[in-house]
Amino acid sequence: MKNRMIYFFAIFLLITISCSTDKDLPDDYYGAYTITQSPVKASIAAGETVAVTFQINRPKNYKDKFYLLYNQDSDAGVGKLVYNNITLNKATTYEIKQDQVTVYYSAVSENYHRLTLSVIDGNGVQETIDVVFNDDKKGIDDKLFSIEKLPNQLLIAENESAEIKYHLKRSKIYEGKYYIRYNQYNGNGSGILRYNGSLMIPGYPIEIKNDSIQLLYTAITLNYHRLDFTFFDEQGIELDSYAVFNEEKKGIDDYLPVIKGYTDKSILDKGETATITLNVDRSRLYDGNYYIKYKQSQYGTGVLKLGGTEFEQESISLITNGNLTLTYTATNKLCHLLEFVVIDETGREVICPIYINKDKKDRMDGFDIIDNSPSKAVNPGTSCLILLDLDRWNNQTYSGKYYFSYKLLKGDGMMANPVEASQPQDTKVEIRYTKGGFQIQLFFRATNIPEKIYHQILLSIYDDTGCKQDMILTFNDSLKN
Repeated sequence: MKNRMIYFFAIFLLITISCSTDKDLPDDYYGAYTITQSPVKASIAAGETVAVTFQINRPKNYKDKFYLLYNQDSDAGVGKLVYNNITLNKATTYEIKQDQVTVYYSAVSENYHRLTLSVIDGNGVQETIDVVFNDDKKGIDDKLFSIEKLPNQLLIAENESAEIKYHLKRSKIYEGKYYIRYNQYNGNGSGILRYNGSLMIPGYPIEIKNDSIQLLYTAITLNYHRLDFTFFDEQGIELDSYAVFNEEKKGIDDYLPVIKGYTDKSILDKGETATITLNVDRSRLYDGNYYIKYKQSQYGTGVLKLGGTEFEQESISLITNGNLTLTYTATNKLCHLLEFVVIDETGREVICPIYINKDKKDRMDGFDIIDNSPSKAVNPGTSCLILLDLDRWNNQTYSGKYYFSYKLLKGDGMMANPVEASQPQDTKVEIRYTKGGFQIQLFFRATNIPEKIYHQILLSIYDDTGCKQDMILTFNDSLKN
């Protein structure tokens, strides 16, 4: 019984002491502190230092120490944090000397930064603040480098040299080497590239010595050029770029020759002759023979001669000289299209078209007008015969119809078919009298006015092929002024 009373007394005493302790201590004794952070700028540049200040609001009855803990994830920027002239290490606690704390953060990189600052009291209670700089650059890897391409000239001639310039912007945290290699694929030109005077071999890397990269490219071929560059470091990070010359010649095969053709006459009447000159500029990548042939399209016909010998269509001749002189004699007045084809021994072809009478392109036939009227004098109230010869372009007999319309420009009168009534202006009328399809007859009837005057008419002749020819007819030319 005595032991049982002692046990109950001990329990009562323990409860009494415990309740007395809670009642005597203030409510904010255990960890009821706060942190007030002063405003911090939102951005920071590489090499810049920014102060971060915060105030520890200490419980009034708490006399113990506070500690500072600093962390920064690997993808949250690179920099240095200093407190009380001490550079802080990550995940290490440091005693805080005063309740107002100022730390200094110096950025090594220019991208996103996020610092986690934790304050811990003696009881292990922790309050944390995050400090963020350059939030708009979140996700950019600080290990990356960049390449800036400077403008290069756009055109380059055969055997001409041109500079290609880049600027390397190194990573702030990578201290290793950087390299460059290039390729020039088929169809992208041919040339020689040098870096710092050293010849670069396509596909083989060379170390970059300076941030300012100057390359010298010498063109061997005269068409499109594209050089593909890869810049990389020892971490395996790569950046691609390219330089282009002669963009407008893209697609031209550098193994093909360049052909330029000229003719001394762009218009030929039937029976007339033009001289055609072809300049064949060899490819610098091909050492074999070239051959030439030609074909003729459109509706023009004629005779082509090479070296005084008739050169038939689709026949092939060896080119022994880069400058060829040919003669072409037209046998009609239609459009002549001569397509000269230069072929190498591998079957590659280059076509050089030469046009003559191009204004008649796609026309199968037509005519020209020759005025053979016996007289151009007309008195008031009388008629004047208009006799027009028609020169057909294709030398063939025309069995279709002709038509006329006219407009009186000066004077006073009307046009008509023979033995028919006069026709009004701007009206298309069938011509009644033709001779073998090569000659037509019309009349101009002067108005019965008191005196003889000068007349001027715009006459239009049509046929069934769609050809139209205009001519000016004048009468009484001596009275023109």
